[in-house]
Amino acid sequence: MIQAPENETIDDSFDSHCIGPQIFEDSLLAQYIYGSFSPCICIITLVTNILVCVVLCEKSMRSPTNVLLVAMAISDTVTGLWPLPIYLAFYSTSRYNEYIPYEWCNTFFYLTDHLPTIFHTVSIWLTVCLAGQRYLFVCRPTVAKRFCTINKTLKTIAVVYLLSLAFHSLRMAEIMYHPIELSSRVDADANTTACFGTFASIVAFDVVTFYSVHYTVRTILVNLVPCVLLVLFNVVLIHAMNQAAKRRSQLLKQNMRMESKRLEEKNSTTMMLVVVVGIFLLVEIPLAIFLLILVINNSKLKPLISDASIETISLFLNFLILLSYPLNFFIYCLMSRQFRKSFKKLVMCDSYCKKFFGSLNCVNCRRNSYRETEQLKRNGSVKNASECYETATNVVELKSIKCSEKPSGLLTIEQNSVDVV
Repeated sequence: MIQAPENETIDDSFDSHCIGPQIFEDSLLAQYIYGSFSPCICIITLVTNILVCVVLCEKSMRSPTNVLLVAMAISDTVTGLWPLPIYLAFYSTSRYNEYIPYEWCNTFFYLTDHLPTIFHTVSIWLTVCLAGQRYLFVCRPTVAKRFCTINKTLKTIAVVYLLSLAFHSLRMAEIMYHPIELSSRVDADANTTACFGTFASIVAFDVVTFYSVHYTVRTILVNLVPCVLLVLFNVVLIHAMNQAAKRRSQLLKQNMRMESKRLEEKNSTTMMLVVVVGIFLLVEIPLAIFLLILVINNSKLKPLISDASIETISLFLNFLILLSYPLNFFIYCLMSRQFRKSFKKLVMCDSYCKKFFGSLNCVNCRRNSYRETEQLKRNGSVKNASECYETATNVVELKSIKCSEKPSGLLTIEQNSVDVV
């Protein structure tokens, strides 16, 4: 994520390495985006990505590709959720006109800048891993069988998290915040405890060089290189899909329908991932270009854009990134038959009902006493519990839903009562 804080010096008595007092971004666009739209999108992202994780963690859905998709869903969700307390505490309650309170200073910059940036970096490189993994499955299947296992995928995810944290950890300690009493921006007769910052010694020796080097390396490693790799992977995968489509048509002519269907399913999965990567690139390429402009702006060359434009563009790009997070769920639903099938089971409680009822053999639902139950058991007049559940028309007391089938075929029934409507 991009953060463009106010860096005004307090007065001439302060050292040139002091920044502040810190204020909220209070433009009209920021008020609407942070106060209204972003919280709603964060909640939508949370709901959709929880559904993605639940569906993809089903036993029948577990695969190296889906492990990466789950990890991406988690990192995307967390990236959006970190700033949510700030949105709700200040922008949704119209408290953004005041200075940032001293007690919120560290929290504010951690939640709006440092932590979202770390998790967004994770999302970027996990997307690269996803595209690379798909390339191996499609173009180098023998290599994929060796390296693209669930266990190795989990290790790759852990490495991505650790490297992202290590890369951005230096910036987490770049500024130390201190309290300062100032006249309130809202009430001229009142005072408020705001905060100003001083650069840590590792930064203070040469602030311009530090930020120039940091943003240059960040732009290259976190934005430009991943975007170039993703474009290359997508081009190769699209070419591979075209080749597969030609091969499929040949198989159909030879009446090899099973092989053709298998190839079609493989192609549809590849197409889905190409779309996911394509949407990702739609928001990441503008971000990479913008960060490149910031690097030039921070150098001794002539600035390309004004500070006001930087704030507006960073606000818009951050919102665009946030807006892209819930889209993957809808892509999976539209383009993956297996995902739709598993999601439908989840929504209809099909798999869970069968797990609870389908494995049980129970007596006919219309019984009023345990004695009748025992009689039906001896007569062998039993039904599957799920069938009983579906045909029940009234509130029936089920005594004995905990059933286990003996090797001899007899039933042992533990008395237990459950009301079914």
